[in-house]
Amino acid sequence: MAVAHPDSPLFALKRPLGFDDLASQLQIAIAGTGDAAGGEARHPARFPRPWTVSTLDWAVGALRHGLGYAWLPRHRVQRWLDGNQVRVLPLRQGATFRTRLYLVQGRAVSNDPELAAFADTLHACSKRPV
Repeated sequence: MAVAHPDSPLFALKRPLGFDDLASQLQIAIAGTGDAAGGEARHPARFPRPWTVSTLDWAVGALRHGLGYAWLPRHRVQRWLDGNQVRVLPLRQGATFRTRLYLVQGRAVSNDPELAAFADTLHACSKRPV
């Protein structure tokens, strides 16, 4: 979901936000997330390059200091949402997105019981609604 510091200029607009509103603000992205940055992936010509940080903790730290907005998983930022250190942006459309995850097995899983259990757990988690 898209989140920002409660004092972000985006909240001062006091209306549902569009992608043009996001384009005027710094986007903080986590290295390796590629095109999974929500609106940027859908509207590449209208969005400047994001500021890329190496970890989720760095992204949250930047947000908590009032820098830009970021697309982050709710379960990883819930404590900062609960403490009103970041807030969910009120987007008109595309407020959340899902991405595909792939498990690539380089060798036979059946030969390693721990690896097979891990793969089974990942598969079971992927079928649960979020």
